[in-house]
Amino acid sequence: MRRDVLMMGRARHAKLQTVSQTLDDLALLVDMVRAGGVRALARARNVPRSTVSRRLARLQHVLGVPLTNVGAGALSLSEEAEASFERLARVVDEARDIAAELSTRGREPQGVLRLTTTPSFADAVLPPIVARYLAKYPRVRFELLSSTERVDLGTERIDIAIRGGPLEDTTTHTAKRLGTLTVGFFASPAYLERRGSPKSPAELTEHDLLLSSSRAVGSWGVQRKGRRETLRVTGRLNATSEQFLLRLAEEGAGIVRSPTYVVAQQLKRRTLVPVLEDAWLRSDVHLVHLLGPPPKTRAFVELAVAAFAKGGPW
Repeated sequence: MRRDVLMMGRARHAKLQTVSQTLDDLALLVDMVRAGGVRALARARNVPRSTVSRRLARLQHVLGVPLTNVGAGALSLSEEAEASFERLARVVDEARDIAAELSTRGREPQGVLRLTTTPSFADAVLPPIVARYLAKYPRVRFELLSSTERVDLGTERIDIAIRGGPLEDTTTHTAKRLGTLTVGFFASPAYLERRGSPKSPAELTEHDLLLSSSRAVGSWGVQRKGRRETLRVTGRLNATSEQFLLRLAEEGAGIVRSPTYVVAQQLKRRTLVPVLEDAWLRSDVHLVHLLGPPPKTRAFVELAVAAFAKGGPW
């Protein structure tokens, strides 16, 4: 009987080991797809390609279904894997977040938190959130890098980036959606009374446009019949200062393109009014950070997500 119990114990251990390996290999599959293939993932993890290939083969054997299309020039998931990949990726990301949360729970946030986002978002949205964060966590020092360029978090030693638009696939970062960013067109009532309001995106080119650019010729993103398009525009005036452009628009100098959170006060005072609302662009805003964040980063993420859940100026 003792021998039977021992054999049962060994069988249970082997089964648990198989389950553990399968979960690890499922996470590896997600990372491989995001990296762009076996070779790219092996290079990123600094392991032999044969190790990644062997684990993928083992996962296919355990699941009993093909996971990739054999012979495809680029990485291509099989029909079976494609159907479940998005759900699998969410589960893997959530599991990693939970593991990081458990490993850092109880440790007080401290050190320097470095965040990057656009100057307009930093000026219009972040101050109350950062103020609450600093008041709650006195052992943290905050640094802001405001830039219109996308910086590499690892290279620049950035803890958090707040970004709008589509995100690139990566095996080293995770993202939380904060809300929807809307970018629209605005002008003063006096300008529209004098020049009339454009009825289509194409008619924008007939108006005095105020471009947020160092060049007189630029491009404005528009939405036409549900499709995103780029409109080539020539500015009557161009400047890199967003507040300067808004003040000019309030004075009746032309039409300006801006995120709605930037012009919230002008809209409230009606010194600026919406133009061509059906052509405005809308995109998701994400908070991006490295996997396995330290307590200082996790604390800011939780505070920011809670703040945005109440709604924002967009």
